[in-house]
Amino acid sequence: MAAPRITLVASLKEHIGCINSVKFDSSGTYCLTAGNDRCVRLWNPRRKLFIKRFFGPHNYQVNDVCLAGDNKSFVSVGLEHAAFYWDTLTGQVVRKFHHDDCVSTCTFVADGTVTCTGSNDRTCKFWDLRSRNPLQTFMEAKDSISCITQDETCVYCASIDGCVRIYDLRKGILKSDNFGVPIVGLYVFRWATDCYVCSGLDGCIRLCQQGEILATFRGHYMDSLRIACTMDPSEKWLWSGSSNGNLYCWDIENPEPQLIHQAHQGAATCLGFSNPQVLNEKLELTKDLHLNLLQAVKTQDSLLVSGGREGALNVYTISSGAD
Repeated sequence: MAAPRITLVASLKEHIGCINSVKFDSSGTYCLTAGNDRCVRLWNPRRKLFIKRFFGPHNYQVNDVCLAGDNKSFVSVGLEHAAFYWDTLTGQVVRKFHHDDCVSTCTFVADGTVTCTGSNDRTCKFWDLRSRNPLQTFMEAKDSISCITQDETCVYCASIDGCVRIYDLRKGILKSDNFGVPIVGLYVFRWATDCYVCSGLDGCIRLCQQGEILATFRGHYMDSLRIACTMDPSEKWLWSGSSNGNLYCWDIENPEPQLIHQAHQGAATCLGFSNPQVLNEKLELTKDLHLNLLQAVKTQDSLLVSGGREGALNVYTISSGAD
């Protein structure tokens, strides 16, 4: 299968210094970025538009950000030993959640009324957004929590101790996969059960399912940096940033890089795909979704955005390699 082609359509330079995280909203229209310049920025990549800067509570770099499903609120985390819960419209902090050390990662879970944060204090905490006290604290990690993500039933926590811990919240079961190297990137598949890719500081991205390593992907460079990996919406192509500024792309069935693209001056630290667009401008279903929803969602056009150490947010369109 031919590798997809990407075309740079914009390089948006509003951040001063490294972009540490980029997250799209549920519609794929807007994204938030977290940067070393102590602020969170809101964008519309499709229109190549910077919308708003959120700043104030962060006195140091912002490590991660996550946006609620209704776009009305978001959470940001950084070096302050706290997570900040924001009102998107007013730009004000509604609530503050405390850790005992720097907070590295965050995500919304359940119906969006709960957020989960991971910290250098080796804990993963769940917070009811209406309360200042954690609902639950997981303390199994032996080192810093580097990233957290979730699917319909489980929360996945990656740690510098080399483990990916999978908490089944419905059954109250913990599973742990130990890779023996610090894990700094994590993506959980939507179209496959108990399957994920994780990025280690040894320069390997591992494809895992039910505790078994199915494939290992190499070629990019880490250099002890926290660099993200992700899958495209079809979940056929694996993407990663690199400390040399390149974006790397692999066919999930082939461990050799199929595309290497020079993207940034300095490290390419984070990247993400816009979620599939299911409505057109008239708010009508596109591509006969009522006939074949799953296939249509998988094949919707998407944008790729990447953030770099120089502060640029690059926006790419993607086309099939067969086109």
